[in-house]
Amino acid sequence: MLVIVAADFGLLFSAGVFNPSFTTYRMAATPHAFMSRVGTSWSVGANRARPSS
Repeated sequence: MLVIVAADFGLLFSAGVFNPSFTTYRMAATPHAFMSRVGTSWSVGANRARPSS
């Protein structure tokens, strides 16, 4: 049970660190003129990839 809890914690912690750092990288790598397009497409893609409830 401890292994499962530790694995879940590790996955959640890694996702919590990865998402904001990747967003920062994506914003820095995208030209300012295209930022609204990139943000919109990322939001649509994230919502489509999420399982429906």
